[in-house]
Amino acid sequence: MQNNRLTSFSIKPILESLKTRGTLVSLTLSENKLGRAGMAGLMSYLSSTKTLETLEISNAKMSDGEVAVLVEGMKQNTTVKELDLSNNDFNSPAGESLAQMLDPSVSRSALTFLDISWNQIRKHGAIALGESLKDNNTLTLLDLSYCAFGDAG
Repeated sequence: MQNNRLTSFSIKPILESLKTRGTLVSLTLSENKLGRAGMAGLMSYLSSTKTLETLEISNAKMSDGEVAVLVEGMKQNTTVKELDLSNNDFNSPAGESLAQMLDPSVSRSALTFLDISWNQIRKHGAIALGESLKDNNTLTLLDLSYCAFGDAG
C-alpha cells in the first residue's frame, strides 16, 4: 500500500479488516501520511496480529508523537521481526521511545532488524538506544546511518 495517499481516515478501516484476515505477513505503508490517529489504528492492529512479520513505514514524515504511539503497539507485539522507519522526520524523543521498544524489561518486542536511518535522532536518542541494547538479545541488525549523533551520541 506504499504511496497511496493513505491518511488516518483511510487506514483505520483497512487495518480493522486486516484483523479478521489472519494471514498477512508483510505490510508496507511507506510514503503515506498516517498521522497520530492512523498510528493509533496501527497500534491496535499490532497488539492483536499473530502473523505480521515485516512492517515498513519509511519516508512517511512520521513525527515523534506518531513514533511514540507506534511503539506502544510494538511493545506488545511478538511477531514483527523487521521494522523499517527510515527517512522520516522524527528526532531525539522518538529515539527514546524506540529505546523502550528494544528494552526487554518493558517490551515483548522480538525485532531482529530495525532500520531508523536518515532521521534526526541525535545525542539523547542515541544514548537511550545504546542503553536499551545492553539486555536486548533479539536484535541482530540495526541501521542508524545518517542520524546526526555527533561525538556525544
